[in-house]
Amino acid sequence: MKNDLCDKCNVRLIRTKENNLVCPNCGLVYSSEILMTTENGESLEKIFPTLPLGSKITRSSSGLFLDVLNKPLVPKEQVKFNMLKRIDDKMKIYEASSILNSRLLNTLNKISSELNLSKKHIADTAILFSKAIKTLKNFNNLKFTYTTIFAACLFLILRFEATNKVVNLTEITKMFEKYGHRVSKSKIGWCAFLINKNVLNNFIGFEKLIKLYIERYTTLLANSEITSNKLKMRKIESNSVFFISLVKKEALNLLNRINTQEIQGRNPYIIAAALIYLANKKVSKEMKVRPPLSLQDIANVCNLKRFSIRDNAIYLYEKLKNAI
Repeated sequence: MKNDLCDKCNVRLIRTKENNLVCPNCGLVYSSEILMTTENGESLEKIFPTLPLGSKITRSSSGLFLDVLNKPLVPKEQVKFNMLKRIDDKMKIYEASSILNSRLLNTLNKISSELNLSKKHIADTAILFSKAIKTLKNFNNLKFTYTTIFAACLFLILRFEATNKVVNLTEITKMFEKYGHRVSKSKIGWCAFLINKNVLNNFIGFEKLIKLYIERYTTLLANSEITSNKLKMRKIESNSVFFISLVKKEALNLLNRINTQEIQGRNPYIIAAALIYLANKKVSKEMKVRPPLSLQDIANVCNLKRFSIRDNAIYLYEKLKNAI
């Protein structure tokens, strides 16, 4: 590099705010290092040309780090940046834990034990919490407590990452109230919306959400003593896991026959329970036995209101008849 010109392009370099010289044509970066100061007070710089990676290294959805041209870095560089990513994640977890008080951390441990969450889900909740706090500072007219932000982060992690652990706003609110925290369902919901929009930028469709609740509720029913006892009462020669697997398959088939645009606005977890109830009746009819699971049974296992499942089951039954 001579006279502030690029060695390759012979184009005048520009100086960045990091005090590096960058070629605007090819992107080659010249990082400068001050070696000594002359008698006149002028600094002598030694210039080191580096790889044209630009000012930002991005991480793709596949886990590979890309340069400014969206091309993967060489394996040696991938290892280096993955190590930096792990260190950064640990620092964010530490930062989040320093903000969280011992009472909130204790609540997280209890909820994770109750829901059998993995260490990854706990770590992801802490990382999201640290990012959310910084983002929500920009909303001056909105003030959320740390507890509300933390509950919203856990709600989103359970919805997007955990299998069979998806919960609704009422359930996440009751979990925190059970351990002595004062939280509002509406504020958790609004906070979760802002975090998802401004931090995660994830979208989960209405139909996908119903499928998640069907997965969760059928798992609960398969492991419930109520189901096994009712199967014995009806003298059905199959275990609860096999019977519920048939119900789950039929519930998903019923969902595929419904135009989900027409049922937008209804609670997805109630729709899921109603579909399970209808599937339970259809599977039993094919087996030529009385339905083993009543509305009250499903309501008790899924912790929902009986009349809500009943009303939505009637509504869906009419939709299914019209779809034939």
